[in-house]
Parts: sequence; C-alpha cells; structure tokens
Amino acid sequence: MEKARERWLAGASAGGEAPLQALVKFYLSEQHRDQIAEGCPLVALASDASRRNDAVREEFETGIKGILEILDRSVAPVEGEPMRDKSLATLSIMADALLLSRVVNDEALSRRFLAAAANELLASAR
Repeated sequence: MEKARERWLAGASAGGEAPLQALVKFYLSEQHRDQIAEGCPLVALASDASRRNDAVREEFETGIKGILEILDRSVAPVEGEPMRDKSLATLSIMADALLLSRVVNDEALSRRFLAAAANELLASAR
C-alpha cells in the first residue's frame, strides 16, 4: 500500500492547482485499469485482505488512511460537511469504478464506468 500512496501523492502533486483533477485523470484512466499487476492494491486485493489477519488489515488501513490524507488536501470542501466525508466518498467512487471497469468484458461499459465516475467527481469539485 505504501507504493500506492506514493503514486497518489505524485498524482496530486502533478496537478498543481488542480490535484483532484490530476488524481481522477490518472486513477480513472484506461491505462490504469489495464495495469492490474502494477495498479491499485486496494482494488486488486481488498477482498482478500478483508479475510486475512489483523496485521494484514492494519497494513491496508494504514495505506487507506494515507490516501485519505492526500484526498483531504485535494477535494473541494462542502459547506457543513466534514472534509473527511468528502474524501471517503471520493475514494469509494474511484475504487469502485476502477473495480467495476475491470470485471466486465464489455469494453464500452468498462469505459463508461470510468468516465461516469470521473465526470461525477469533477462536477462536484466545481
């Protein structure tokens, strides 16, 4: 998970004034979808990790919290809503869209999962 956190940090940093847009562009890309071996371990291994011992789940939790900290600095605040809630929702949408895009055979549907999630996240960032 540490390598994943480093990729998230690099993606956010590359975005300059628009870190969320840079993260969305990278994470919800067809290239990232197709790089299963080098892609996000959260999406690839979360189901397996949930059935492992506390030490494995703690490692995942630490990685997830690191990603959430990056998102806390990247997402636009919503008045009256805790920043962490926005980050939790953003990570959930991104990870689920990537997961769903990888499990379908229909290429058009796969691309639509990525695009729909990206569009939703970027629209809510305005």
